[in-house]
Amino acid sequence: MKHLKSNWMSNLKTQNEALADLILGILIFGILVVFVGLFVAPDKAAFVLGAVLGTATSVIRAVHMAVTLDRQLDYGEKDARAYAARNYGIRYLIMIAVLLVSTRLGVSGMAGAVIGLFSMKPAAILSPQIHKYIYTRIFGKGSRLYGTWICSSEHFRP
Repeated sequence: MKHLKSNWMSNLKTQNEALADLILGILIFGILVVFVGLFVAPDKAAFVLGAVLGTATSVIRAVHMAVTLDRQLDYGEKDARAYAARNYGIRYLIMIAVLLVSTRLGVSGMAGAVIGLFSMKPAAILSPQIHKYIYTRIFGKGSRLYGTWICSSEHFRP
């Protein structure tokens, strides 16, 4: 089974379009947050640094989640639950570490980091629109996502 770990950019394009949409959404949201923060935040440098740190962490968490879900299909039911729970804990420990680091940046930096960390939520909501208007322009047309159900695993390939 080909996992996302090996040649992940190729797999991102061909097997896991939802992850590509999510990453694009996170990056677009992160850019918007930085842009707004440049006008609104009292400590602009700290806010931007926090937002970049939070957004980068969100991208890492999204990729880690996709890899976890892909590999989880190789395990039996009991082992898959334990594997998923362990990796869920790892993602939240990373999030806590980023929040602790962002406290060193002050209130503006921590606010930017929190907004960046939660950028996965609006990105997930906007994924269909991102796929329709942006993904197809970057990777080309002919995508099957959001039209037919697909899974990145070979076990469920139609």
